[in-house]
Amino acid sequence: MLLYEGASLLNGEPIVAIATGLRRPSTNRKTGPMIQTWILQRDELPTEAIKSGRDEAICGDCPARGQWCYVQVGQAPNRVWQTFQDSKYQPFDLQAFRGKALRIGSYGDPAAVPTRVWADLAEVAAFWTGYTHAWRTCDPALKHYVMASVDSLDEYYTAKALGWRCFRVTETPDHRVKGEARCPYPDTGLQCIQCRHCDGLGSGRKGDVVTLVHGPGVKRFEEKSRELLVSTS
Repeated sequence: MLLYEGASLLNGEPIVAIATGLRRPSTNRKTGPMIQTWILQRDELPTEAIKSGRDEAICGDCPARGQWCYVQVGQAPNRVWQTFQDSKYQPFDLQAFRGKALRIGSYGDPAAVPTRVWADLAEVAAFWTGYTHAWRTCDPALKHYVMASVDSLDEYYTAKALGWRCFRVTETPDHRVKGEARCPYPDTGLQCIQCRHCDGLGSGRKGDVVTLVHGPGVKRFEEKSRELLVSTS
């Protein structure tokens, strides 16, 4: 289902936001059968947009962009984009999301899309999860629906000062700070649809989450972490 088609709030380029899993549940192993939402550059295949740099419209200045992003862009994002090009998605119907579990931003940053889109969906969904790397500059209202995605303790404390709940990625998840809990999935297999912790401020939950860096870019994340330590020492 098409959720949004218009200008990216990150750079003004044309994007779309699309929901899948409304009829056939998602088989995502980590999230479980939540509705997935994909934020895509409207006019270019996602893998090609990465090469051309036009993925800036949906990823902004996310440090994981082209580096350690865990999303296999050549799989679901490419398929979703092609289905959009073939005009096979339904027009938006808010009632289709009533009582459902929603993942905000399966690929792409939710900050690229007007907050009202996510607010409307969250109003009728049973619950939701989501993350943004654009927490420094995005619409502050987005903090009610998603977590600030941070990659260092410095970023963590900065985001906290701005009023965000945080999801921190690290090489050393045992080094937690006060208020952080480890993401249970790596240790127990508990899926997002059962955990429901990463839902910003809107549900009234408190506390933050930390997890071990994962995905195909682990080595690059470790390299960047070492570079940061050197530059700040």
